[in-house]
Amino acid sequence: MGRVDVNEIPELANFYENKIELNSDEIWIECEDLNINFDFHHIPLESIEEHYREQLLPSDLSKYSDSEVEKIHKANSEQIFNFRFKNIHFSKKFQHTSNLKGNFEFDDCHFNNSFNWEDITLEGKIKLWNCSFNTTNFNNTTFSDLVDFYNCTFKQKVFFYKTDFKGTTVFSASTFEQNVLFTYALIEKPIIFRGTTFEKGLDLSLAIFKGEINPFDIRLNQFNSKIITKKDFKDLDKEQYKTTEEKHEKKYDECISQSEKKLSGQIPLKNKRETFRILKRAFTSRDDISASIKYKVLENETMMVEQVRSDFLRNFFNFINLVFNFLSNRFGKSYMQALFFVLVFGWVFFYLSAVNSNYLPLANCSMFEVYQYGKGFFIQFLLPTHKFNYISEASLQSTSFLVYDFIGRILVGYGIYQFIQAFRKYR
Repeated sequence: MGRVDVNEIPELANFYENKIELNSDEIWIECEDLNINFDFHHIPLESIEEHYREQLLPSDLSKYSDSEVEKIHKANSEQIFNFRFKNIHFSKKFQHTSNLKGNFEFDDCHFNNSFNWEDITLEGKIKLWNCSFNTTNFNNTTFSDLVDFYNCTFKQKVFFYKTDFKGTTVFSASTFEQNVLFTYALIEKPIIFRGTTFEKGLDLSLAIFKGEINPFDIRLNQFNSKIITKKDFKDLDKEQYKTTEEKHEKKYDECISQSEKKLSGQIPLKNKRETFRILKRAFTSRDDISASIKYKVLENETMMVEQVRSDFLRNFFNFINLVFNFLSNRFGKSYMQALFFVLVFGWVFFYLSAVNSNYLPLANCSMFEVYQYGKGFFIQFLLPTHKFNYISEASLQSTSFLVYDFIGRILVGYGIYQFIQAFRKYR
C-alpha cells in the first residue's frame, strides 16, 4: 500500500486508529502508511492522547455522583496510551523533550532527518524493527524497560552517551555503518548483540556493565582508531590547557562525546583494545572459544600498535614478545603459521651454523649447496635436543657455530610449542 503525505499536525488525527486489544487493558493507537512532512515531537502525541481520552469518557456523566465523576476523570487522566507506527517515513525531525510512559513500536519506519530522544525517560517497552536512522541523539536517555532494535540500520555515528539501559537491550540483525560508542552507558540487565554488523568501529570500553553482554554471530573486524598526537592540540587555548596531559584529556573527551568537533566519534586506540578484550571475555565466559580467538587476536594486534605509539623504548620487550607471538602462530590462531615459523627460522639458523661448522662439505657454502648436502643434518637440527656435534666434532671448535646453534634451538623449540598451542585453540 502506498504512503499518504501528511504536511500538518491536524491532518495526522485522520490517520490514527484506536484499538483496544482483547484480554487486555492496553490501548494502542496505531498509525501506518504515511509520509510525515513536519517536525514530529511531543505535541502530536499529546493531541492524539487528548482526543482519545475524551472518547473514553462516558457519554453522560450526569448520572454519576460527584465522587464517581472525580474517580472517572482521575482514571482517565492516568490512562496510558501505547503507540504503534508502521511504514512511516519521517522526513523532518523526530524529537521528544518530555518523558514517554507507554509502549512504543516502530515497524518499517525511516527517520530521514534526525532522531532525538535526548534527556528523556521512556518508561514502557520500546521496539524498533526494520527501521533506518540518519543522525541520532541518545544522550542521557533512560530506557526503563525492554528496548529492541531488530534489523535496524544506523547510517551515521551513534553515541549512547550516559544512556541508561535498565531493561533487557537487544541489537539483533542490525547494522551500524559508522562508529558506535557506548560512552558511560549503564547496562543494568543483559545486552544482546545477535547478528549485529559493525561496518566501522565499536567502543564498549567505557560502558558500565552490571548486566551481562551476550554477543553472538557479530561482525566486527579490525577498524581505524584515533591516536591523539600533538598536531591535534593546535586549536586549544594554551593558557587554559598548559600541560600535555590536560591537552590529551581534552582531545580524548572530544573523541568519545557527541559534538560538532572534528574528533567526535573517533574511537581512541586504547578504547579499541579494551573493546576487543571485553568481547573476548564475553565469548570465553560462554565457552565459545572459537569466537573468542578472533577478538584475542584483534586485542593483541591493537596492543602491538599501542606499544609502539606510546613509549616504544620502555615497551620494547613487550613489543618483541607480541611480535614473536604474532609471527609464530598469530596469537594462538594459526598452526600453519607456526609450522612456517619453525621451518623458516630453523633453516636460517641451521644455514648460519652449518657454514660456520668447520665441516668442509658445508663450510662457506652457498644456501643451495647447504640444502643439497645438508638436508639430513637439517632434520636433526629441527629436534631442539640434538647434540652439538651432530654435524662433526670439528664444529665444536667454532664459537659462531655454537652461538647460531643455540639461538636456533631456542627459536625452533619456541615454534614447536606455539605449533602445539595453536592446535589446542578449540580446547
